[in-house]
Amino acid sequence: MMDSKWLWFMRMAAMSVLLLLEGCRWCTIDACVEHERVALLQLKPFFNHYNEFDSWDELKGSDCCKWKGIECNTTTGRLIGLSLDSMRSGYLDYWYLNASLFLPFKELKRLYLTGSGIAGCVENEGFEKLSSTFRNLQFLDLSQNHLNDSFILSLSQFSSLQYLNLAYNLLEGKWPHIQGLNNLKILKTLDLRWNQMERFQSFKGMYLYFGPLIKFFF
Repeated sequence: MMDSKWLWFMRMAAMSVLLLLEGCRWCTIDACVEHERVALLQLKPFFNHYNEFDSWDELKGSDCCKWKGIECNTTTGRLIGLSLDSMRSGYLDYWYLNASLFLPFKELKRLYLTGSGIAGCVENEGFEKLSSTFRNLQFLDLSQNHLNDSFILSLSQFSSLQYLNLAYNLLEGKWPHIQGLNNLKILKTLDLRWNQMERFQSFKGMYLYFGPLIKFFF
């Protein structure tokens, strides 16, 4: 009799644990993290020139995981993908980004800022401030902006990067700046098309894409 009661107790305890775990999974899936929702709303005025982000509702409790351009971890609800492509007036409206606005997104893996008219970053608020936070960032697309050589070094500490797109910018490929990318040890794809590179050297194991305006030296 004692053995049967003990067995019943163990079965009930196991079921309770499973139900609790399932309940936690259910309550977190696609659930927006509040401080990340607030951070997204702080970004909205800088990228909403075409009213593309009308789904970014300022109502407290709004699920930012369902907003346009947002990808969340379906278990934790943390933001892992952010696409702000072509959400400004492009080359007619150059501006300087405050990269610190991205600091709350600690689990970000993919960031797309294509065609945003970015000419650089606000002084002391550049991408170098993100490197210690963005330890999972794998894809960074900064193509079709207005970035020059001085911007390159701010990316040199993103050790988790596998894909970096800097095509259609104003890079001239002065070697000290480009050399900083050697620190990106697992970088597999580097897109530098339609820049005016003066000198460049290939990276072992990396796919490089070059356009007709680039001179390639190795």
